[in-house]
Amino acid sequence: MEYGRVLRDAWSITVRTRVLWWLGAISAAQVVVYAAIVAGLAVPMAAMPQIASTIMATDAGAVTGSDAVRQQLVLSAAQWIGSHLAAIAMGAVAVFSVWIVLGVFDVAAQTGIVAQVAAVAEHRSASLLAGLHDGFRLWWRAVALLALAAMPSLAYLLVMALALFVTVTLPLLMGQPPKVGAALISNLVLSPLSGIASLVAVPLGVLVQLALRFAVVDNAEWRPAFRAAWRLAKANLAEIALTYALILLVTTIAVTAFSAFAAAAAAVGGVLLLGAALLATAGDSAAAGNAAAVGAVSLVGLLFLGFQAVVFVWQSSVWTLLWRDRATLGHKQDNSGLDHAMVRGKADPAIEGGI
Repeated sequence: MEYGRVLRDAWSITVRTRVLWWLGAISAAQVVVYAAIVAGLAVPMAAMPQIASTIMATDAGAVTGSDAVRQQLVLSAAQWIGSHLAAIAMGAVAVFSVWIVLGVFDVAAQTGIVAQVAAVAEHRSASLLAGLHDGFRLWWRAVALLALAAMPSLAYLLVMALALFVTVTLPLLMGQPPKVGAALISNLVLSPLSGIASLVAVPLGVLVQLALRFAVVDNAEWRPAFRAAWRLAKANLAEIALTYALILLVTTIAVTAFSAFAAAAAAVGGVLLLGAALLATAGDSAAAGNAAAVGAVSLVGLLFLGFQAVVFVWQSSVWTLLWRDRATLGHKQDNSGLDHAMVRGKADPAIEGGI
């Protein structure tokens, strides 16, 4: 198998088929919100040891100097959370609602990318509307597969949210300080759970990516598609493992380069925005600083959204081209176990129609 050719062809499809960028942006938006949710849960959990040490020092009567300042900050934060708990809860519900809505479109977008990359690989035209049409037409089939891949992450997210509720939110609702011992135990347990979830998510995610191609391109139901993906993975373990490693390597290099670029863009953009805000606010440094910070964060967010969109399309293209190469070979050797009723290269009315 020519891995270099697969990576280059996937990049060529990504660059030439800009229609796919919009589908990638839909998926990227869901990831941005998910990252915000995880960060929103992880920051309080990471701060719990600091809070615990402050509470312990207070109980021991050893609060002096910097400890006194830290205690005051912790108590102020706890009071602020307690007084704004209703608003925080409403904001959390709103964020989760947006995440769910974006998740619905994310499933359709991922499915649409697979269908449109396959169309381009078969020298047919790609279309945004056709991609969304295929995505929603096969939505339940795709969501059953993608739910399997998301289970480790969702389980870890649920455990983290539950730990945060028990150790921080519930005591505050009852007018009590956060539970120190429970918080420390939660942090100790969550760290290995995160590693376990990642280890399980990797092979499961690869199987789902292959199964999604059987479901979308070969029109297989999700269970037969997953079984076919399992057989295909066993028959081509080395090729699939190396492809995953190459995707991870290229993506890591791209993320590193993007992080440096985004940091520079945020710094330059922040300075320019600060100057413009100072002029607009007649020298009010506090208001100008807030406006510049919001602008810089928004700039980085937009850059990240565009970057993730391109990465998603490229990764999906690599998996689709790999699947075409291996599944076609497996079909010839009668290893796939599927009746390929759809003949590759035959025009599909649902996909044709132009950009």
